[in-house]
Amino acid sequence: MEDARFLCILKHASFSGKFDDLTILMINKDTMILMVFNWADCLIVFPMESSKPVTQDFDYLLVLDFEATCIEHGKIQPVQEIIEFPVIAIKTDGWKETAIFHQYVKPTVNSTLTTFCTSLTGIIQETVDNGKTLPEVLEDFDVWLGENQIKQTNFTFVTCGDWDLKFALPDECQAKKIEIPEYFKKWINLKKAYAKYTGRYPKGDLKEMLAGCNLTLEGRHHSGIDDTKNICRIVETLYKGGYKFRNSNQVARTVWNSELDSTRSRERPKTRSTLRPVVKDAQTPTGERTYWGADGKRRPLQKPTLNSFLEKPF
Repeated sequence: MEDARFLCILKHASFSGKFDDLTILMINKDTMILMVFNWADCLIVFPMESSKPVTQDFDYLLVLDFEATCIEHGKIQPVQEIIEFPVIAIKTDGWKETAIFHQYVKPTVNSTLTTFCTSLTGIIQETVDNGKTLPEVLEDFDVWLGENQIKQTNFTFVTCGDWDLKFALPDECQAKKIEIPEYFKKWINLKKAYAKYTGRYPKGDLKEMLAGCNLTLEGRHHSGIDDTKNICRIVETLYKGGYKFRNSNQVARTVWNSELDSTRSRERPKTRSTLRPVVKDAQTPTGERTYWGADGKRRPLQKPTLNSFLEKPF
């Protein structure tokens, strides 16, 4: 075991470290996360390479990443519209990508894309002009689920954050009086899954999680289909490391009578890591290192002296 090497995550850098160079504090048996303390710097959290894939509760994970109309500053009004709708189906038994759904969507409120939107996503006006409207795409997606024998299975979506299925789709459907299929109302927030797996909530975007998994971005960032493929690579990394995926969010509302929070745009949700009590809480506004105690209260994390560590080990 002393020669085993691990991928360590420290601040925004990834590096390899030897097991015998560090002092173990605890191992989370559920996620097989090894936690160590580097006396010269700070807490380091990394997954053990010996973790093995576990049986998943879901038959399929549907990885999804929308692109939508946008402007350079602020939020486009009166509603942001989905213009790219990519989904990759992963069969968890044997872990295989079995099908891809990919369509561009024609916006009907702000039908002309901004220059900023095209530069960000790579989607040009002609592409969306030739696309179908959102109701038609949703209908095609439902048919796709049936044709690929997914609809009658136990499946859920995986998204990079909550924006896609908590805000983008519900907001547009509410504005256009489109009924949302029930299966869109539950999903796995990959950022939360990543935080449970590594002990660190990603402050940045997809690139930070890729770096944390020792992966590099493939394709164009903010291309919906390319981002979806990169999300699949992160999901596979967590799966191979023994992570068990569970739904983290759901929309308990209808498109007819929901009350929407005006401050909700892509806001990072508050999370509490399951790796207690020594994991940094990335949500502390001042950047202070804290931990959640057994009583559920958050306290400052102070670097222990050697004597205090020996007297009261974690």
